[in-house]
Amino acid sequence: MERWRGRNGDPKTRVQQVVDRLLVNVEAPRVLEAGCGSMSRLSAATQWHMTGIDISMRQLERNTSLAEKVHGDLQVYRWPSRCFDLIVCWDVIEHLNDPVAAITGLAEALRPGGGLVLAFPNFWSLKGLVTKFTPFRLHAWFYRYILGDRRRIEELDQFPTPFRLAISPARIVALGRRLGLTTVLDEHYEGPVQTHMRARSRLADIAFACLGWGSRLVTGGRLDLGLSDCVVILQRTGER
Repeated sequence: MERWRGRNGDPKTRVQQVVDRLLVNVEAPRVLEAGCGSMSRLSAATQWHMTGIDISMRQLERNTSLAEKVHGDLQVYRWPSRCFDLIVCWDVIEHLNDPVAAITGLAEALRPGGGLVLAFPNFWSLKGLVTKFTPFRLHAWFYRYILGDRRRIEELDQFPTPFRLAISPARIVALGRRLGLTTVLDEHYEGPVQTHMRARSRLADIAFACLGWGSRLVTGGRLDLGLSDCVVILQRTGER
């Protein structure tokens, strides 16, 4: 298992490398974007057969990278068993009331040798705790007036965030084991929102640096409240 902790705000290169290894011997991979939104999160090879599912029809209609589009809810929708070589679920599970049900359904749809990419905020970070315990209207205000997201209401991709404790990183890894999946990547990093804030404000830069240093000191290095996001990649072992 690869384990990485750091302040680089873009893990997509490392995730892409793991995904490419998982699919290297698959001629025409079937790939599912779970909660696909309007765009793909990874670089899709031309031979990938891309399926997307989203609860928002408007987002599905805007996504031009999909061969198949499914309008549905990850928490209840069930796929045929063992039908995908790769499933990508990026910044989605924190918005679900029952993320365990969604992940269980996705795991059942994964072929032997296939990978499930889960990217989500780190529950045990300043970002995670603030997201969990503040109302959605404050999140929308933050993106509009602090980060300068001036898009029209109908174009916003912000959603309520129940952020269940079940998706803390350690619990995701444990859930994967119960579902028969092994962890091939477990990465905690400083996400793009936080790095953007640090780049814009010297005061924010100092504050986040002190937050990370102080939390590591107090917990003996076990916890860094400044590592705001994480990616876990789970693999179903066995022959394809």
